[in-house]
Amino acid sequence: MWWRHPGDGTVTGGTLALSADGVVPGSSAVQAAAGASLDLSGKAGGYAVHATQTTQGGGSIVGSLGIGGGATVAPGSSPGTLKVTGDFSFDADGNYHWQVLAAAPGGARQVGGWDLLSAAVIVLTASLAALPLIRRSRFGTRCR
Repeated sequence: MWWRHPGDGTVTGGTLALSADGVVPGSSAVQAAAGASLDLSGKAGGYAVHATQTTQGGGSIVGSLGIGGGATVAPGSSPGTLKVTGDFSFDADGNYHWQVLAAAPGGARQVGGWDLLSAAVIVLTASLAALPLIRRSRFGTRCR
């Protein structure tokens, strides 16, 4: 499937599946709304979000997703969780945009005080020392 929409695209319900040769060339943002899914599992090796594109929302991404240089992932919907069922890779020049409404879980709107990205496996291709929201402890690496 080719996504030929020139503006932003939102999957508002159900599932939109991208075929093996499918791309999303013309959209600046692709959103999976809460309860909806964007199925990228037909893409061997996952889907690489293009520079200047944003993948966002509080729904699910089925398959693997890569955020390369200039691309953005923006989980949640004031606040909310974007779930990636496969691997999620994040390159050094990628952007992670999230919103914090309360410093503690269960704060604003009682669903958690911030946006969250949930993935089966997260691969950071940047140096951990360069990422200010990552800290290392004797228990391993985790986000602050």
